Amino acid sequence: MISFRIKSTGLDQLIKNIENVNIKRLFVDAANRSIVEVQKRAIVEVPVRTSLLQKSHILTPATMNTLRAEVYTDKEYAVPVHEGHRIVAWGHDTGRRKAPNPWMERAVNSTEPTVDKIFDIAADRVAQEITK
Repeated sequence: MISFRIKSTGLDQLIKNIENVNIKRLFVDAANRSIVEVQKRAIVEVPVRTSLLQKSHILTPATMNTLRAEVYTDKEYAVPVHEGHRIVAWGHDTGRRKAPNPWMERAVNSTEPTVDKIFDIAADRVAQEITK
């Protein structure tokens, strides 16, 4: 499985110290909005031959109990496509390689500013919630 992590520095510590349900809800919402943005971009970036890989992106949303959100694909050929592979034809190694096509990396990199903005807005709302 290909794994990229976008992690807000200090988020775990903030949530650990503040057990306010409204604050947790704000961060769960931010995490879920973020993975939707990454998924949308991954669908655009993925190489399309039969569209099966494109349609295989799965979201695992964050919840109040698990403050972790993921977007991934469970297709067995996703990693060789992403990372590149040797070309084997009819059981024989051709000696050639298929170049990597790191669509998830491109999706993460291109959505990082949007994800940062989503969490900045969530942090502003947390500050408003704390100062009420």
